Amino acid sequence: MVGYEGFISGTVWRILLLMTLLPALGRASQGDQSEIYQSCLVGCRRGGLPKGGVEDVARGVSESPFCARGDDSGHRLSRLDEFILRRIMRWGCESDCRYKCMWEIEGDKRRQGTADDQDKTVYKYHGKWPFVRILGMQEPASVVLSLLNLGANVNCILLLRKYVWSMEPATGVERMGFSHRFLWYGHFILASNAWIWSAVFHSRDTAMTERLDYFSAGAVMIFDAYLSFSRAFSDLLQTSQTSRMLFAAGLILFYLRHMYMMHYVKFDYGYHVGLCVAAGVLQSLVWIGWAMFSKHGKQHPGRKYLLLFVACVNAAVLLEILDFPPIADLLDAHALWHLATVPLVYCFFEFVKRDVGGFHVVEKQK
Repeated sequence: MVGYEGFISGTVWRILLLMTLLPALGRASQGDQSEIYQSCLVGCRRGGLPKGGVEDVARGVSESPFCARGDDSGHRLSRLDEFILRRIMRWGCESDCRYKCMWEIEGDKRRQGTADDQDKTVYKYHGKWPFVRILGMQEPASVVLSLLNLGANVNCILLLRKYVWSMEPATGVERMGFSHRFLWYGHFILASNAWIWSAVFHSRDTAMTERLDYFSAGAVMIFDAYLSFSRAFSDLLQTSQTSRMLFAAGLILFYLRHMYMMHYVKFDYGYHVGLCVAAGVLQSLVWIGWAMFSKHGKQHPGRKYLLLFVACVNAAVLLEILDFPPIADLLDAHALWHLATVPLVYCFFEFVKRDVGGFHVVEKQK
């Protein structure tokens, strides 16, 4: 017990240090700050009319159909594009100009060939790498992989439901993991919701879809932090249901206030990421400490799946840190992170299934 507490408390300073560094990982982008890009936007908004001031900026600048004048029938959208791009994906003059000016600049670099005096660096624009737009989706690979994660979590909900129905506790005994089955349901339901908004956000990055994506992902991290504490300390400390409910209520109020401040006061990207990372690190430490140091954790039949999941999901986070330009203009490090999490959903479910099945049986209080 002493070893477990020391393991948890000895790493708090690392979390605090990481949170102070994360705001520096903000969303400043060199591409959209360039003079050429900004001049291109002005020309595009005016229907492709040159503004002047930078040589050849207006050359090839799309007379964007979203910015076309009423009498400019030659650049109007087709009926299919009108339905997909404007009505479903909600593209407009500003967003389309950003996309086309981005590719005007990046495409020009490629057309210039391999001249040594040319800057061939791929830059980010408004916090994102250049991606090819498919059916109006800004990041099509991340959309598809988010949907795969959604399918995996929904499937685990159905599998868990079927498994729980077949594993009702025997008379006179109580399985420790079985009592947490509703929390496991909560994890997969919240994760499913988060992947829905991840797919929406990667389809179209707007202020609203950004908040829905970030807040949904944050809710999963906060809930999972509570789940890890509740599950681990139910074995270690035999905490009461009242104390767990008070802890849960405190976390809910804290996160509601966090969302209010982020939405209505200041959208602090660095702080939000820091909060999610801190919650992720804490639950990883709790799970590792429980599996490595506690009596019940070391004997748990799903222990190897839990440790494998924690190790792999934290290793996969390195993809976010590496961050490289998209392969074939589609697959970047963030998309690969989404790819890595699909099998990890089932790895975690193997632990959950064995936890719900229960191996640690105690007599019920009479």
